[in-house]
Amino acid sequence: MHYGARSWSIAALLAAVTGILANARNWRYASPSFAVQPADRARRARRPSSLLPLQHAAVQAEDPLDRDLLRFASAVLPRKKDEGIQRKLYVLRAVTEAAQKILGRKTRVYPFGSAANGCGEVTADLDLVIHVQPDDHQGDLSVPPAQHALKKVARLCSEQGLIVEELRLGAKVPIAMLKTEDGVVDCDVSFQNLLPIYNTRVLRDYSLLDSRLPVIVMMVKRWAKAMGMASTLNGYLSSYAWTQMVVYFFQVREGLPSLHSLSREVASNEPSFYATKWASVEEASSALPQVESLSSPGQLLRGFFDFYAKDYDWDREVVSVRLGERKGIESFPHLGRTGT
Repeated sequence: MHYGARSWSIAALLAAVTGILANARNWRYASPSFAVQPADRARRARRPSSLLPLQHAAVQAEDPLDRDLLRFASAVLPRKKDEGIQRKLYVLRAVTEAAQKILGRKTRVYPFGSAANGCGEVTADLDLVIHVQPDDHQGDLSVPPAQHALKKVARLCSEQGLIVEELRLGAKVPIAMLKTEDGVVDCDVSFQNLLPIYNTRVLRDYSLLDSRLPVIVMMVKRWAKAMGMASTLNGYLSSYAWTQMVVYFFQVREGLPSLHSLSREVASNEPSFYATKWASVEEASSALPQVESLSSPGQLLRGFFDFYAKDYDWDREVVSVRLGERKGIESFPHLGRTGT
């Protein structure tokens, strides 16, 4: 993808960010402290429930951009007592109960996407996937078709107080679109669609390793949306792609280790582009760089724009969070390009 048609100086990019911060309204008041200290990382290594927000250690911010970023992040990133979080947990319980009643007690419902990866705002929509473990003897034949399962689960959810907005059962990935009666939570439910769960969990683990990450992801996504550059329909990058770019920047500039590269368990029977094995947060904590002070959120945001505007070669490089290091397109033959 080329960005030649849109070329900004770093000052212009930051001016756009400042405008977004200045125009924001209804911030919850918070002191300008949000980023994590190195000593706190190990204490937060255990993975909490995926819908509960991550905790952040305090560090004082002196730069005006830091203060604005941290206050804004405190306003829009979720907190445990937020009504939106509680309503999402209610929807998760309701869908789980319905799915288990219809498909069996061993059925599991997993949240994924921005509401669960540690980088999403409190207003992020809820995405759920219902998973039925195939029978040991019958295999996939024991699992009902997605359309059949979703239709039944949606009907029972409607009897429990949720509103069924639409059933997209003919889509490539069939989904049931639900929402709460008060309209606080919109929820898309899919079936046996497990790959997004891996994407969600690895992003959440990176957020546990460095809680500065959600702050920068939030601001970059806000900026991209404000600039009209957050939609694949217009030929730009998806929200998930922008998130991957932030993680990669942390890896190559801030020393955030690649969880996949640290993994001791590699599945030999899976394609190289489905890397579903990675190191735990506990294992990765020991690989974090030992530094006296961390870059502030403002420094990170400036660095992100500087890296992709001036240093990164859009014609010949590939953003790979799996590798976590700079590689040329020739290292990825399955992409079908050679950089020429």
